[in-house]
Amino acid sequence: TKAKTPLPSARPDAVVAPPDFDKAIPAPESALAPPGFRKLKKYIYPYISSTSDVTVGRYPYPSGYSVDAPLSPAGGDQGGNPSLYDIHATVQATLTNIGDRDGAAVVQLYIQFPPNTTDAASGAPVAFPPRVLRAFDKFAVPGGLDKTAGKRKKVVFEVTRRDLSYWSSAQQNWVMPTGTFTFWMGFLSRDLPLTGKF
Repeated sequence: TKAKTPLPSARPDAVVAPPDFDKAIPAPESALAPPGFRKLKKYIYPYISSTSDVTVGRYPYPSGYSVDAPLSPAGGDQGGNPSLYDIHATVQATLTNIGDRDGAAVVQLYIQFPPNTTDAASGAPVAFPPRVLRAFDKFAVPGGLDKTAGKRKKVVFEVTRRDLSYWSSAQQNWVMPTGTFTFWMGFLSRDLPLTGKF
């Protein structure tokens, strides 16, 4: 397991600069319909009929429009901050086929967030569902009348920081609550015989 911290690692430095587009304003005449253009009725065209209403000057943008916003701490790469995909826990169990035929089962992993969680920035309580599905996979297990090791299958799920976090609109970041998480593993939401704490 990896140590639990409320926030992910700092956003990594940008590898590629954002694109910079030409900000020059084209001539108003470029928005007019081409000469000889025939318009159809009841159809909206992306042209203006006249340039007489076009005014030249500085547009009154709202205050702060031209100020560069700080980079989001939740970003930094495709899919967000790379720290969100660090593995914080590995959950495993053994799936056994008790029949004499080959079989398969879909195993699901649910997570229960710590109760009574409040957002550190706003102080507001954070509402979580009773359990959230975080992983599932189908595992084939060979059958057989004898009690050999072939009738067992090791089930492993890796839990990332993103799986254990919620989005805080106050902090504009993914936050991992403090407290104890409960893991549930089974075959459906109402059949979860295995449980563990993290």
